Amino acid sequence: SAFGPQPRIEQVYQAADNFTLIEGHHTLKFGFEMRRWEDYNPSLSFNSGEFAFLPFGTYSTGDTGADFLLGNPAFYTQASGGLEDARTRQYYSYAQDVFKVRPTLTITYGIGWTVDTPILNIAYHDHGQMAWRPGQQSTVFPNAPVGVVYQGDPGVQAAGPTQWKNFGPRVGFSYSPDWGRLTGGPGKTSIRAGFGIYYDKTEIEQAGQVGFGVPPFAIASTFGVTGPGAGVLGVNPSLANPFADIATGATVPNPYPFAGYPTNVNFATTPGLEPIFTPCCGVVGPNTRDPRVSNYNLTIQRQISPTTIVTVG
Repeated sequence: SAFGPQPRIEQVYQAADNFTLIEGHHTLKFGFEMRRWEDYNPSLSFNSGEFAFLPFGTYSTGDTGADFLLGNPAFYTQASGGLEDARTRQYYSYAQDVFKVRPTLTITYGIGWTVDTPILNIAYHDHGQMAWRPGQQSTVFPNAPVGVVYQGDPGVQAAGPTQWKNFGPRVGFSYSPDWGRLTGGPGKTSIRAGFGIYYDKTEIEQAGQVGFGVPPFAIASTFGVTGPGAGVLGVNPSLANPFADIATGATVPNPYPFAGYPTNVNFATTPGLEPIFTPCCGVVGPNTRDPRVSNYNLTIQRQISPTTIVTVG
């Protein structure tokens, strides 16, 4: 794969404790859980370069198969990859009461509280996480485009703000009515329903924005009709070095292998070097929120014979 290898190592550390107290008609439950995610993912994208054969380009015959046999690529791409070394934590607490109102009716109610810390990419001296802040100029990389900021810039610590208001109420009941022939008598019918709001952390891939040749941590080059100055740069099959400007005949210095951050903090467009500011997973905005799910259900069960139960949900 052009996007590999990716020798990803993912680790999750978990600590949890739960407490239950039965007091009369109430069963009280409390609990806490902490999870810590670590994701180490070197993305060696396009390290060896890739030729693409398409039915167009300066030297194309108009036939993709013929271009491949003749060695006439439409364009050439190479990149230095990147590194995702992400960290994030999630804290979850809950309190719940199961209240047996009477033998045929139980009500459950409670609340959960989820706190997700922002995803932090500790690669590149803790500057590896990008963010989008309209009108803000990066102080970590002053020559970055306006609005593209990095971990360490004012107000940009990671992928987004810590969210403290993720409270999820839950309520439910179970009821066994005795409505005569309609319900079949005592203990023959049960009605259960519940509703809850739940939160979870966002995908950790948001920390992988710098994995595909994104400056200043990496470089990416494209030569051909889709490269910078379309129709000017191209892959000349007669040249041993693909980094050449066929308009002038000048050879562009081969920037590979990339010496690595922070030797090249260059956001400007140069021949063959793409100013790529659209990372693989999007730049995280300041109003990013955790995913939220509303879950609800209603189930009715009726025993119609000693061996048969009908369920509608």
